[in-house]
Amino acid sequence: MKHTIRRNASYAIIGRGWSLSLGLIATPYIISQVGVQAFGAWVLLEAIVAYFSLAEMGIGTSFNKHIAEYHIKEEYDQVSNVVSAGFFFYLALGTLLTLLALLFRERLLGCFDFASVSADEVAFVYFALIAVMCLRLMASPFKGVITGLLRYDIFNVLMSITQTISFCGVLLWLHFGFGLPGLAFNAFAYALLDLIVIVVIAFRLVPQLHLKADRNTSNMFQRLFKYGLSIQVVAIAEVINGEIDKVFLGIFRSTAMVGIYEVGAKIANTTNSLAAIVLPILTPTTSQLQAAGQDEEIKQLYLRGTKVIALLIVPVSCIVVLHSEQLILLWLGKEGFEAAAVAARFLVMGFALYLIMGVGRLMS
Repeated sequence: MKHTIRRNASYAIIGRGWSLSLGLIATPYIISQVGVQAFGAWVLLEAIVAYFSLAEMGIGTSFNKHIAEYHIKEEYDQVSNVVSAGFFFYLALGTLLTLLALLFRERLLGCFDFASVSADEVAFVYFALIAVMCLRLMASPFKGVITGLLRYDIFNVLMSITQTISFCGVLLWLHFGFGLPGLAFNAFAYALLDLIVIVVIAFRLVPQLHLKADRNTSNMFQRLFKYGLSIQVVAIAEVINGEIDKVFLGIFRSTAMVGIYEVGAKIANTTNSLAAIVLPILTPTTSQLQAAGQDEEIKQLYLRGTKVIALLIVPVSCIVVLHSEQLILLWLGKEGFEAAAVAARFLVMGFALYLIMGVGRLMS
């Protein structure tokens, strides 16, 4: 098990590091091509759409845990029940959310001033991001197969390849002047490609996997729902904590301020992401240890995980607090983002505390 954890952590670090590198390169380019106001509009629309995902009631958090347990017991029919319950639920939920997004579009988007971005562009990006959210939801049970089997090596290599394709798409769409609609179409294409590849890999890893809709699937959905509902409060808090600030800035200030704030948030998120890489590995690992009755190993995993996170996060957080202005200037190559440095300082401290305290939550 220790070898598996080390292998998964190594691949997670490489994969996440590559993802962060692409994001750090893309953000200044996006701002230079579309402007800080349009960039802020993009960020604001992402924040708005994120609230729709709360309707999944935390079911997505249960895939890793249950699939890991059934895999260690070699109960692959139950694995199929988990994946089927999740997929059909998200298919129905995605249809419902799309209808609701269409019904409340004008009322919802009318609360914000998108400045220089046209109404047609805002509407196109809005629906594209809704579609992206639905595709990601449908992919999550199949993703749970890969991570539940602790195949983070495959998962991170896969993500690195598809993210690189998406990154190249961003550069091309913006280079040819397609602006925000180009970003939206690229995000949709990336989500669709991601879904297809993840489904193929899941079926290859578990040849016994099959989709079905019967009483066993219904019973499994009730079990997933019960587990997800028990920690949905945490999921709601995470979305509110991560998105409400951008929504309030969009309502009471401007999309330009949202864009500036996002620059500071990206600094804080990037700083903490490398330390948080090992956290998702803990849930399926703990489930497999529980299924094997290795309670002492779980305690040791909690202690080691907390120590590692603290040792990683404290030094880099101090660097951001002390030198955020210089980091942003070095990154963007331009001045005028002093407010982003203030946001980065406060956010990095809050994220650090959340991550250190989050080890036990993910192992529950």
